[in-house]
Amino acid sequence: MKDSKYISSETEQTPQSDVLILPAEYFFAESVKVPSNITTSELADFAELSMEGIAPFPLDQLRWGFLTSLDGKSALIYAALNERLKRAGLTKLENYNWVFPDFSAFKGIELFDVENFIQQGEAILWQADVRPHSYKSVERKSRSITAWLTRIMGYAAFFTLFLFLLECLILTSNIWLGTHQATIDAQRPEVSRIEDKHSLMNKLEQVAKNDLRPIAILELANQVRIGLKSTGIEYDEVVIEGLNRIVIEGKANTINELNEYTKALRDSGNFQLVEAPKSITRSGKTTFTVTLDYLQTSSSKGIGDNPE
Repeated sequence: MKDSKYISSETEQTPQSDVLILPAEYFFAESVKVPSNITTSELADFAELSMEGIAPFPLDQLRWGFLTSLDGKSALIYAALNERLKRAGLTKLENYNWVFPDFSAFKGIELFDVENFIQQGEAILWQADVRPHSYKSVERKSRSITAWLTRIMGYAAFFTLFLFLLECLILTSNIWLGTHQATIDAQRPEVSRIEDKHSLMNKLEQVAKNDLRPIAILELANQVRIGLKSTGIEYDEVVIEGLNRIVIEGKANTINELNEYTKALRDSGNFQLVEAPKSITRSGKTTFTVTLDYLQTSSSKGIGDNPE
């Protein structure tokens, strides 16, 4: 394996190093055939039974491991006497991530082929590691938890960064909205002035479309008054309101003069009484209020206009 070196004494061991390579001279190995009915989950038990049948020492005195061939038909089982490793100063095997023998091939089985390990997964590494099964079981769970916590921390860091960026975006948006609102507030007087002008133009346009001509309307009503046989009708106040509506408040000598005047207004074809005239007679004078609608007839149109 690349970047590996022999460790021959305890003083040369580096805690928390990645891989410890043990010299091949400490090991005995044997290749065994794997029955076709053995499943992947049963390989460890099969290797342990095979090692018990091969080794001249109890398993608790050995540091052993195994690795299957790529086709799964054979397995290489190897072991080193723990006491011999201790005499060589190799006592702190737990300080390393992985502990393997130094031989790289045996009958076509490549133990330290990195691509092979990557292809078959981490389980192959645990099988090849020579440390006790109890240690490997605990360490494997510990590494799984550590990896899981690392992923959680990574997700948490990413989420924190996302929240920070989101907060920055919100802050920037608020600043932009504040600036935009300030611009709107600054332009509000000018907008109000333009709206007032627009409203005035609409009113003028409405006046033009409806031909609302107060002077002409008043002139027509006055012509009717002048045309009466009697001239006892006097105007006190004339109000033009709404669309061509005229309200006349005045006095008449008698109620008959008022009736004659309102009849003349109707007969002129230019006006229509909105309601019956309101009148009060006191001290020989009749005070009245007449509400009329001006009718834009062809006969009345043009009255009061300036000649071209």
